Amino acid sequence: MLLINRKLIELAKPSEKWIFSMVFVKLALLFTVMYIFSITGKVQGLLYSEELTPQILINAVLVMSLIALVRFIGNLIDGELAYKCSADLRIDLRHKIYKKMLELGIGYSESMGTSNAVTASVDGIEALETYFSKYLPALIYCFIAPFILFTRIIGPAPEAAWVLLVASLIVLPINQLFRKVVRLLKGEYWSKFANLNTYYYDSLEGLNTFVLYDSDEKRREDLSKKCWDFRNITMKVLRLNFNSVIISEMIIYISSAIAIIFISQNFVVGGFGFGRAIFLLLLADTFFAPVRDLMSTGHSAMNGVAAAENVFGLLKLKSDRENLPVIDNTENAKEAGFNLIDVSFQYNAERKILKNISMAIEKGKVTAIVGQSGCGKSTIANLLMRFYDAESGKISLAGQDIRTRDPQEIHQKVCIVPQNTYIFTGSIVDNLKMAKRDATVEEMMKALDMVNLSGFVKEQPEGLDTNIGEGGCKLSGGQKQKLGIARAILMSADFYIFDEATSNVDVESEDDIWNCIGKLAKQNTLVVISHRLSTIKKADYIYVMEQGEIKEKGNHEGLMKKQGLYYLMVTEQESLEGLFRGGELCVS
Repeated sequence: MLLINRKLIELAKPSEKWIFSMVFVKLALLFTVMYIFSITGKVQGLLYSEELTPQILINAVLVMSLIALVRFIGNLIDGELAYKCSADLRIDLRHKIYKKMLELGIGYSESMGTSNAVTASVDGIEALETYFSKYLPALIYCFIAPFILFTRIIGPAPEAAWVLLVASLIVLPINQLFRKVVRLLKGEYWSKFANLNTYYYDSLEGLNTFVLYDSDEKRREDLSKKCWDFRNITMKVLRLNFNSVIISEMIIYISSAIAIIFISQNFVVGGFGFGRAIFLLLLADTFFAPVRDLMSTGHSAMNGVAAAENVFGLLKLKSDRENLPVIDNTENAKEAGFNLIDVSFQYNAERKILKNISMAIEKGKVTAIVGQSGCGKSTIANLLMRFYDAESGKISLAGQDIRTRDPQEIHQKVCIVPQNTYIFTGSIVDNLKMAKRDATVEEMMKALDMVNLSGFVKEQPEGLDTNIGEGGCKLSGGQKQKLGIARAILMSADFYIFDEATSNVDVESEDDIWNCIGKLAKQNTLVVISHRLSTIKKADYIYVMEQGEIKEKGNHEGLMKKQGLYYLMVTEQESLEGLFRGGELCVS
């Protein structure tokens, strides 16, 4: 059972020319080896017969030096071909995994997982390199080279030739019997490897939490156990490979010894001279080099095949978001904003998050969504961004069902600022230009000024080029959030969704952010999700949610007069905040 994977073979089609070029180079190098053996045999034969002259020896050395140079160049070419063989394939597979993550959207972490994506796109695809650049060429070469050597030996030593050929044809299937068992273990190997990677990555991310709760020792013990589990499965694989090598090498050495005996007998009875005997012995020694080469790459190639199953498994994941055909809806195009009609949604079968929600988000207005944690506010934001699709009901943008629009198209029109904006490693300008690649210094400073961060940037010696560390670690929580909002402003989106954008910042930063939101409200369409009810009093429309349903809607004054759920929430919060009146959303 050879490591022939149909999907990988199909994937290798664009690299066929490189694979067969490598086989051609290997065969050319084989002929140079045979020629060196021939010269060596002739020189040894002349030495044996005392006919060797200095000129013959010099000529032999020159020819062998030239052949050695050719072999050196051939090995360089072989290495370059090996790189070309797998480089494009690896890049293509990584692009496919990245596109799959984009296709799955925010839900990729549930169906794929960050660590699995990293393991597949890094370790998994690197493991495939050996399969494409070494194993496949070695496999083809292994089925050609023994027959070429056989034709050179069978004339003077037919018995030795047949022994070597039969042994070379037997050793591979025997080796593959072990490979079949090893291949079954490889699935478990990659599963434990991915699990260990996930656990280790998670441990690094939550290191401070473990120290805080004095649970780092327990985590260390769990990580150690997973390491040992991975080590044990690795040792099982290595033991089987080692046993297969022992048996294969035993067959090779025994058959080589028998061939040497036959060649020696023919020489003794005068079948050929000493020089030819040396030549045949050298050929017999190199007869199993192609098989050994294939066996040596087999272990790594099996890693590649097992990794491929993981990669293909990720690429087969289906997105829940399928684009519907575009329907001409010119009459409703005047509805410039979002419109939700009887929308329901649930992340799993246990609990429905949204229950028949109907909501209008008018263009040029400020719409606020309030309610207790877990009532579905952020889920609505995710649906508007088309991170997920509603299970039932309809969400339209400018009168068109958003399921007819590609998520990327929506993201160009709608920008969301979450609770924790992610800041990338690098400089301030690197993070800002993610929103607008050709942003000018003036545009960036204007965006920073809106969030009251321009003063901080001007104080830095390197200004916009200031390095902010890994994940923005050199900035405070408030500064990171304000930088994320400045980046969003540079997008010049039609709609902005602020999803609890001030929940994790200090009071000063919160005031700066609300002042910025107030300025944006004068010229943009905003959806504001906030736990601070005092900040959304001047919103054009307020939706009050409870347990996935809209309980009340209207403006602040109207809702307060009803003395319903919104009234109770406001009065309760004001009493808790000591009747705090600051930070109102300034919309005029």
